[in-house]
Amino acid sequence: MKDIDLSKIIKIVGVYIAMIVGAGFASGQELLQFFVRYGRMGIWGIILSGIIFTVVGYAVMSICLDKKYESSEEFIKNIFGENFGGLLEIIIALLFLTFYFAMVSATGSALKQVFNINFSFGAFIFSILCFVCLSKDIDGILKMNAVFAPIMVVGGIVTGMYILTAQNTEVFSNNSLVLETIKNNWFSSGIIYASYNIVTSISVLAQLVFVGNNLRVV
Repeated sequence: MKDIDLSKIIKIVGVYIAMIVGAGFASGQELLQFFVRYGRMGIWGIILSGIIFTVVGYAVMSICLDKKYESSEEFIKNIFGENFGGLLEIIIALLFLTFYFAMVSATGSALKQVFNINFSFGAFIFSILCFVCLSKDIDGILKMNAVFAPIMVVGGIVTGMYILTAQNTEVFSNNSLVLETIKNNWFSSGIIYASYNIVTSISVLAQLVFVGNNLRVV
């Protein structure tokens, strides 16, 4: 173990968490769709996803450090080949675009519901903030996640615990999706949730390895 900068490691962890948590998990929707619907067995699905995220995240960053990859494109094409790597980059770009539109829509709806702000105006403000953040490249993303990652994590935990404890009450009496229980499928849900989030996370992790002044974690 040598030359570890704890602050840089925390920043990288914050970005990775934010990529995984996202708007869907923070709002409680991904908790519902992938885990809570299976009752207490869904906790094992969360644990399974956590293990996959830990192993894959460590593997990606270890490979990037060892091979000196400094971009997602370099990592993907060297790991998956020129042809499949190029296709995977297109898929990742489309996923990012889909997630962006989903978050713009969610922000506009939330501002409309909570503050009665016009939906289009709220979505426009969010888009401007995204532009300002991304114009600062990785440094902007790191600073943004230092603020919002803890909020998203706490919000997701609180939402999930509330829904889990209220699952059998009248709060969900009219929600057929929540009441639908497939007891033996939490395993596949955990794998699927981890899989589609890892695809987008790889592109960010590969660029975070050398953030700051030659970060070294091993």
